[in-house]
Amino acid sequence: MSDGRKPETCGEEREAGRGAEAPIVEALKTYADRFRFHVPAHGGRPFGPEVAALLGPALRFDQTEVGALDDLHRATGVIREAEALAARAFGARRTRFLVGGASAGVMAAVLAVRESRPNGVWLAGRDAHRSFYHALMLAGAEAILIAPEVDAYGRPDGYDWTRFCAWAERIPVQGVFVTTPTYFGRHRPLEALVRCLRRRGIPLVVDQAHGGHFGLDPRLPPSAVAEGADLVVHSSHKSLGALTMAAMLHLVGDAALDDAVDGALVRLQSSSPSYLLLASLDLVQQSVRSGALPNRLRRAIDVARSLMRRLQAVRPDAVLPSDDPLRFSLLAPPGEGPALLSHFAAAGIDLELAYGDLALAIVPLGVRPEDGDRLEAAWRSFWAVRPKAHSAREAVGRRPAVPLFVPAAEERRRFALGAGRRRRQRLAEAVGRPLADALVPYPPGIPWRFPGDRLSAGDAAALAAALAAGVSIHGVFPDGTVSVFEEAEG
Repeated sequence: MSDGRKPETCGEEREAGRGAEAPIVEALKTYADRFRFHVPAHGGRPFGPEVAALLGPALRFDQTEVGALDDLHRATGVIREAEALAARAFGARRTRFLVGGASAGVMAAVLAVRESRPNGVWLAGRDAHRSFYHALMLAGAEAILIAPEVDAYGRPDGYDWTRFCAWAERIPVQGVFVTTPTYFGRHRPLEALVRCLRRRGIPLVVDQAHGGHFGLDPRLPPSAVAEGADLVVHSSHKSLGALTMAAMLHLVGDAALDDAVDGALVRLQSSSPSYLLLASLDLVQQSVRSGALPNRLRRAIDVARSLMRRLQAVRPDAVLPSDDPLRFSLLAPPGEGPALLSHFAAAGIDLELAYGDLALAIVPLGVRPEDGDRLEAAWRSFWAVRPKAHSAREAVGRRPAVPLFVPAAEERRRFALGAGRRRRQRLAEAVGRPLADALVPYPPGIPWRFPGDRLSAGDAAALAAALAAGVSIHGVFPDGTVSVFEEAEG
């Protein structure tokens, strides 16, 4: 299948930024103080004291595609060179920078596989991010959704890959899509899955949005790139220090998908990409290759491990580690997950989310030991007013009203964009009617119900309970209504 292309290299010419360790950044420095008679409208200068205080220095580097600054969608200069350096940093054959978040990368990967392999169905983990399902809708594709194993607290716990391989042996498969690590930091090695798919020539797309740092420290699991996936998406802002919305799509396998990926990205991403996002990705690749980011990661892991030991000293049964040392869950007594989150917020500490009786903490790269001191103090004060005999393990077996996904073992369905006249209805009135939008607890963004699904009375009650507990559910409007498709009477 390969078209024989070699990994990307850069030309010999040396314009602004070319040949640098961070070519986009160097080019932006060259252009920062030029006189601008082009967009963006701010012209590199703040237009008020508040803008100056918040964004002043950044505006000088908020540029557009002029001169040697290159063009993300037809890169021949500094962007192409920076992407090639990123591929080298992460061990990929080729890397594309993303300004639409990992969502753009997931959708581009799925649409590219669909274009190149129009026959067969997708095999996918049911805990996939909604961007995967959006791609299936745009493509009108069919998928077999396989539910992950679930731990005692209702968290996705990875997969037995033999279930995927069994399907691949029986039916034509277009592609396989899996998410690892999970939102809660669980990782299952991909070796067995890669081996069975490679024998059959089936491409593997891995959403590793929360594992861009994997493989950069010996205490971390390997990257999906190193494990042999064909297309790997990293949400670089989540774990590598890039700006929010900055991500990377690593092309590892057959180069026959390259043009389809590029075409999909043109259709999905802005034609005016943010150079601040591109510069932040450029700095990520530079810091990985220089060793600066692995060094910072090492220090963050040291702080995280020390912090977890101290938290466990307070309540040994209430701190749940994961395969990612920067990610752990804190258990509250039954029904007190939101209260735990609120307690930390009152202490000036924001955690990632509450999920039932759990609160998820993610340690950032820039963490300081004193940050851990503050978290420990808040943890101690939370438990100080609760009976010592009260065990956090009472949360075992309890499930949130609205789980992260519907735990059906397997489900086969075709996805498509909906069509029809919409109407907003309150939850009780929407029972039995086809949903126009997915219902998605956010974070993390895994659809609970899909467009076209019909709400049951139990679903409506569960949604009402979740909303009352403060859970954010995309697809439910602030007034408590949902959008349904009208149906012909009779």
